[in-house]
Amino acid sequence: MSSPFKRFSLLFCKKVLNLIIILCFITPAVVSYWRGTWYILDLFVFPADKVFSASLTFTASFGTIFLLMLVEDYIKEFLDERKARKGLYLVLFYLLAFLSVTSWRGLWMLLDLYTTTALASAFVSHVVGFLIVLCTKTSSSIIAIPGYCASERHIDLSKSILEGKKYLRIRTTACADITTRMLNSFVTVFIIGGAVICYWRGTWLIFVTTMVSPTYYVISWVTILGLGNAVVIMCYCLSELIITIELTPPYSLLSRSLEQVFVYILGFGVVASWAGIWHLMDIYLLPGQCCYFKAVVRRIRVDLSNLSNSLLMND
Repeated sequence: MSSPFKRFSLLFCKKVLNLIIILCFITPAVVSYWRGTWYILDLFVFPADKVFSASLTFTASFGTIFLLMLVEDYIKEFLDERKARKGLYLVLFYLLAFLSVTSWRGLWMLLDLYTTTALASAFVSHVVGFLIVLCTKTSSSIIAIPGYCASERHIDLSKSILEGKKYLRIRTTACADITTRMLNSFVTVFIIGGAVICYWRGTWLIFVTTMVSPTYYVISWVTILGLGNAVVIMCYCLSELIITIELTPPYSLLSRSLEQVFVYILGFGVVASWAGIWHLMDIYLLPGQCCYFKAVVRRIRVDLSNLSNSLLMND
């Protein structure tokens, strides 16, 4: 039988290795997907008209997610009956990931266009976003990787996606079920979803306006990334300590308040990590090839436009 010290050492090494993998590999991969999808939308969705591009992506994505939330029970029931259940859920997961990026881009751009990117706008967006998720008891929604990472081996995809917040229950109308679904889906998608985007945008812009120097541009983003990772590591260590403490309900006001403070600090670190990785990718991840790709896309767009005009003239 192995000694307690050896078991502790193995467990400690495993946790450190998991944290390294999350910070150094999984998080950059997720950020890269979001960044790539965002920039593809920038290139192809009416790049000459930012207001229309933002409005279109906002309306289409939020509307589609809202409709999917309305019928999520029927979608899951249909998928659960299929033999290729896991593969179909992965397809649905990818669709939702794409819609998530699209919805974030749409609302983020609209807020930038109509409220500017000044520090005051960033602060208001940050505060309003967090207050909404706090009041709706969904503050954990602001946490993404590396603050939270779930393996597909340990979770059921059917229970981890399209899970709306159950706030209201209507019993007095003839269409009680559909009314309840619509109200809860609206709150989940538009209120909570919009609040999370506001929080992230505000926090991100606070970093941009207060910590980024044009003279030390690269160093600024490296510092922000380091700050974010330090906060995440600190919260990870604290969480390992907290889970050893036994708490029995009902929980005190102090414990619930400390939980929200912990989530707020962790959310701050997560956004800093994403912002640092995103902008360092802008600097170092094939910057010349990105410009070349944009030029190729513009050339193709011009050629297609000329071809369509030629066809119209021939007609």
